[in-house]
Amino acid sequence: MSEAYRTLKSFTLGDETISLQFKGSTQTHIARVLDCRRDATGAVQYLCLDRLLHRQGDEAFRLTTTGEVFRVSGCVATEITRAD
Repeated sequence: MSEAYRTLKSFTLGDETISLQFKGSTQTHIARVLDCRRDATGAVQYLCLDRLLHRQGDEAFRLTTTGEVFRVSGCVATEITRAD
């Protein structure tokens, strides 16, 4: 993958919040979920958060548990979109 991505060792999606923990860090980042879109099977396709959780230059997050890749974008709030 040629994208600039960070690896997530923990990704927990609740009813109104999300918590992320990046590989190499013990800090947990928590944000409120403003919008969540799922596909017919219930898998998350898109999330809009109330704050920035990605760094400048990050293009995607990769989950260590499943290998799934999610594209990230936004300048005021993080938007997370499942990469196909």
